[in-house]
Amino acid sequence: MSKIGLIIEREYMTRVRKKSFVIVSILMPVAVLAMMLLPSIIMQFTSVSTQRIAVLDETKNYQSALANTEEIEYSLISNESVESLRANYIANGYDAMLHIQGIPTDKNNIHLFSEKALPMEITNTIENTLRDKVKQDMIYEFSVLGSGVDSLFNAVNNVSVDIVTMKESAQGGEATENHAAVGLIVGMVAAMLIYFIILMSGVQVFSGVLEEKQNRIMEVLASTVKPIDLMLGKIIGIALVTLTQLAIWGVMMAIGSTVLGTTFAPDITSVEAAAGAAPEADGAIATIMNAFSSLNISLMLSMFVFYCIGGYLLYASLYAAVAAGCEQQSDAQQLQTPIILPIIVAIVIVTSFGLKDPNCGAMFWGSMIPFTSPIVMLARIPNGVETWELILSMVILVASFLITTWFAAKVYRIGILMYGKKPTFKDLVKWARMK
Repeated sequence: MSKIGLIIEREYMTRVRKKSFVIVSILMPVAVLAMMLLPSIIMQFTSVSTQRIAVLDETKNYQSALANTEEIEYSLISNESVESLRANYIANGYDAMLHIQGIPTDKNNIHLFSEKALPMEITNTIENTLRDKVKQDMIYEFSVLGSGVDSLFNAVNNVSVDIVTMKESAQGGEATENHAAVGLIVGMVAAMLIYFIILMSGVQVFSGVLEEKQNRIMEVLASTVKPIDLMLGKIIGIALVTLTQLAIWGVMMAIGSTVLGTTFAPDITSVEAAAGAAPEADGAIATIMNAFSSLNISLMLSMFVFYCIGGYLLYASLYAAVAAGCEQQSDAQQLQTPIILPIIVAIVIVTSFGLKDPNCGAMFWGSMIPFTSPIVMLARIPNGVETWELILSMVILVASFLITTWFAAKVYRIGILMYGKKPTFKDLVKWARMK
């Protein structure tokens, strides 16, 4: 076995045999389920770009209520068929198409078509506008019929308008229902999970390098192994530990989901009885199940693995370079801050802008910059990302990893044998330039 293979084996076996590894492997799936069941929605006051919406109102009754706002610019279409408008509204510069077939209180009468997920604020604004119009019509109808005030208030208070948001197919096929809220929650959970994985794994690399340098093990290893092999062996070994942990989590969650589904799934008779007694609850469950089935699970899982590995390798190489030049934990505080800062910025971008508009400029650039893309891109994928954006982000991340690894290797080979001086950023650059 090669020397780098021996280093990888040592790093891997040393960590998987620890009690902490077993405990974390069991507790993390529980924490993930808790995050999915109790998502924390952070609303930020961020501006939303103006959305141009083509309106086709077959009733001719509700289009007059749709007044332009700072966020929405309506265009009333009256001389075009539904099929023709759906085929051409994107090419004509519209962001979405609103189709009103009948009274808005019937959910199947209102459809909002768009190629990309619209900000939730847009959908809410349209629903509120149509709801107010329905209430006005009811008030007028009751005043003409001379019905009692109690009947009027009961009817008005029970008005509910729900828009079915439809996502256009890139291949021009049938539009599918777009569950933006569910996609955002799933994306947020995935982003937070990868944040913890990158941070914890990077800290493991840092602690491992620093511990071996403090014990003077580095001096012995450096005499028999190339510094670059030593660094890559440690990084890859810990990466394999992370992948093992992810595999354990995946198996545990799959088994847990199967057991819970078998345990709590009602039989056919119970479902029929519940549907007759409480159709609202049955409809809500069906909506949630349809929302999850509409997500591209295979793409999300594959991209989660890619960005998890890519983000880890990127940050782990930087952690290894910083740790190689330090002798004490306190010496590394100043050098660790610039490494941790981009991860924090990524979380801020996702929580501040992702819930309002997953396609805004901040989210786009956050998904392109390699130090934030592993977190920000995962938050965007559930609601759809252009293929070229995804490929570009992946290429940039891979290229950045190669560059940071080259830089870290140059620093590592000098730093592991440096003692007696607290390193600075200037020293790290100087070590990287040495031949």
